[in-house]
Amino acid sequence: MATLQTRGLKRHYGKILAVDGIDLATAEGELLAVLGPSGSGKSTLMRMVAGLEQPSGGDILLDGRSVVGIPARKRNVAMVFQSYALYPHMSVFENIVFPLRSYRVPKETWKGKVDWAAGVLGIEHLLQRRPGRLSGGESQRVALARALVRDPEMFIFDEPLSALDAQVRHTARAELRDLQKRTQVTCLYVTHDQVEAMGLGDRVAVMKDGQLRQLGAPRELYFEPEDDFVASFIGNPPMNLLARGDALIGIRAEHFRLLQDGDEPDVGEHRFRVRLDQLEFLGSEWLGYGRVADAGGEEEAGGEEDAGRKRARGDGHVVVRFGQDRGSEVAPGQAYDFAVPGRHIKTFDRSTGRRRHAGTR
Repeated sequence: MATLQTRGLKRHYGKILAVDGIDLATAEGELLAVLGPSGSGKSTLMRMVAGLEQPSGGDILLDGRSVVGIPARKRNVAMVFQSYALYPHMSVFENIVFPLRSYRVPKETWKGKVDWAAGVLGIEHLLQRRPGRLSGGESQRVALARALVRDPEMFIFDEPLSALDAQVRHTARAELRDLQKRTQVTCLYVTHDQVEAMGLGDRVAVMKDGQLRQLGAPRELYFEPEDDFVASFIGNPPMNLLARGDALIGIRAEHFRLLQDGDEPDVGEHRFRVRLDQLEFLGSEWLGYGRVADAGGEEEAGGEEDAGRKRARGDGHVVVRFGQDRGSEVAPGQAYDFAVPGRHIKTFDRSTGRRRHAGTR
């Protein structure tokens, strides 16, 4: 097992700051997910840690030793990419054994290592097949076995599940998490999919525009976002953001409690009147889309904005989550009163987007 640490890590492409001063550190055996939209710098960060690119500044340390300038093949880091890159003319056994051959591992150890990796991933029956006869999930397991057989100090995953369909991806995610727990190999997992990041990561590093916006456990990111970007990027649906003077208030969809006629909010709760425009039935729950009646503020235009950014500009649109048995109590086109506990309302500075904590202005 190894630990990874980056100190003020930067990567410039001319005037473009792809990675702008990233500081992070993993624990031994941790799976750290790096999450962000396209262009956030997460893949550039991964490539520098892997040794495929050299940083413009800062340092990268594996087990406390700087690896800047050390080529990728001399770092005991195994990589699994979005494209499995299996050699079609080789059997599964030959694909798995390829890195052992490249690193001149004694031939007499090959079979034992391949049998062990194949057993861990449950692909012993596939060893004599060619990649053309494998499903997407099987190809993913072969790529993992090829990385695992090297006995690496660290895994780097670059969106390894994105080529799989949704049902297979769900199963593969569970298998990947189980593999990491059993091997206890430190992992850096790069993805744009928040479900993968939140489901797999011991902690998640959220990036945007080359900067680290927040690093924390999945529950921390969901319930205690430190800025309006994290609030509007994490969660499905994302946190509702409403303008209130020079601030934005954030409320998760599940924290709206429908009030019956004549009911008043409890002590510590705030009332919101929402006109519902649309209802969406999702089986176990309903989502209501509408607008808060007294929402103020104006939208700000500007280029390609991230998902949920319109709400961050205070246009009053909200998403409300209902339990399976409550959706039938409301109808589109009607306005309803909701109560939200004050402890679930987060406040952000409207100009900077940064979280305002109790006792700060």
